[in-house]
Amino acid sequence: RMKEEISKLLGTTRVSSTADLSATVLDKLKKADLISAVLSLVTVCEKNAELCKSAAEKIDELKDSNISYQKEIIDAQKSQISSVQKTVKNELKSWSDVVKKNQTSQV
Repeated sequence: RMKEEISKLLGTTRVSSTADLSATVLDKLKKADLISAVLSLVTVCEKNAELCKSAAEKIDELKDSNISYQKEIIDAQKSQISSVQKTVKNELKSWSDVVKKNQTSQV
């Protein structure tokens, strides 16, 4: 939308780029054309500000959601680690018991 408005302004002022805009060029515009261009650009700026605010709010929501998911993943990983630790501890105890039995039976 901003590009459209700038393009309209360039057409109205009969210049090819924004670099060609100057006070002298704008001074040659009819008052009604200048008022129209300013009002259109102000409207676009206001809409862009609203969009930026909305986007910032959405980004905050996504960050919060992402943090929540990361916490869930960390909790799941902790649970898995705990499970592996228990399994290893039980297996080591089983092996320890087997070794003790073998030592006892050999004596």
